[in-house]
Amino acid sequence: MNDLDESKIILKKAVGAIRAGDKASGRRLLAQVLRLDPENELAWLWLAHAVDERSRRRQCLEKVLALNPGNATARRELQSLDSTYNYASSYPPSVAEGVCERCGQPLGPQLLNCPERSSGTCPYLVSSSGTIVEPRYGISAIIFGLAIGIVGAIGIDFPWFSTLFAIIFVALGIYMAWGRRVMLYNPETGQMWEQLSIFSVPVRYITTSPFTPVPSSGQISYALQYPVSVAMLTLYHQRRNRSIKAWISYAAQVFYATLLSLVAQEALELKVVTVRKGLFFFISRRMFVLVPGRKAYEAPVEGLLENRILQGVLEWSQKLLPSINFQNHVYSRKLRHCVTLHDIVLLVLRRSWSSPGRRLVSSIVGKDAAQRGLGEMGGLLNTRFKLADVGIGLLEADYAVAQSLIEQFAIQNPDVSVELQQHIIKAFKARIDKGHHKSTSRG
Repeated sequence: MNDLDESKIILKKAVGAIRAGDKASGRRLLAQVLRLDPENELAWLWLAHAVDERSRRRQCLEKVLALNPGNATARRELQSLDSTYNYASSYPPSVAEGVCERCGQPLGPQLLNCPERSSGTCPYLVSSSGTIVEPRYGISAIIFGLAIGIVGAIGIDFPWFSTLFAIIFVALGIYMAWGRRVMLYNPETGQMWEQLSIFSVPVRYITTSPFTPVPSSGQISYALQYPVSVAMLTLYHQRRNRSIKAWISYAAQVFYATLLSLVAQEALELKVVTVRKGLFFFISRRMFVLVPGRKAYEAPVEGLLENRILQGVLEWSQKLLPSINFQNHVYSRKLRHCVTLHDIVLLVLRRSWSSPGRRLVSSIVGKDAAQRGLGEMGGLLNTRFKLADVGIGLLEADYAVAQSLIEQFAIQNPDVSVELQQHIIKAFKARIDKGHHKSTSRG
């Protein structure tokens, strides 16, 4: 079977998935079609129906017209898109933050009944979930808490201790069994408002500012012989320190360079968002967000690490779920309406008993390099990579390109480059120290 026949079969499955309402599967299948046949007009047209972001829909429709200027369907849909309100550009970010870009109302429950919503012109979508988690877990926590309280009141010398734990478990159970979420978000600007409540009483708010794109003019100057992630293994040969801290530092550099290469290829866009959480007072923090780039579905991406990062972003950037089920593992995510850098680090590392730095370098990038003949895997479980002497010479030119990307980004964004590296290192450390990597195998 040739690529054309295979793409037709996959396209048929993609169309069926989209018609059934499973846009995520449709996008994933269409991405496979476009890798086999980048000029498949029908695949680009269906992709326009499978994405939610207005900018991505426009790119897909413009691609269809570039392939076939006479496609009346694409032209009609593009004209319809142009005739609608341009929410993202109507307000500068400083004005739009905290208010609706369309009507100017403050973000909050009042937008649920906004007149613009009934007319279909409100830029904010609503996502209302049931309980925070499955109610049975909440009921179990309540029963356990009551049992602790009863046992403590009857038979131990420190009833206050058992009472404290009983209160904590009962409160947690009530939150889990009767907590509700409602979220308003603008898929164009990324601005979001979320309320968590128990018995209709708000207990926490989460808001995000509009996404701010991180400018990047870095380019890969020539066709790389090897992926950037593999080229960064040159650092592995230079390092002698093999402590956990050194592994994390080194792995973070590999991940950082790989991320910049995907941004340079326009497969991904890097954005910054300010997140505020609280009820009566708010704690603010900045996060990095990854969204599909202009060439996310057509850029030829090489490398195991590169594809794992891109696959995670494409699959989960438009799923409004509190956790990510990625390749038979479940991960708690930071924000429901977007994919953060922290989410992607956890997806890449997956579940492993080894240190995250060693896993990234040896088990992921090292395995990729070994398959390319640049070294060999060894160790008791065949999880340690050794770079061959010949591999050092072969990677030298590509490593220079990777370093050039890093330097260009640092010159263009000196503060952001430092902050981005710190966030990557923090995500790697969280995998060890804080147990944020919560995964449960289903396979």
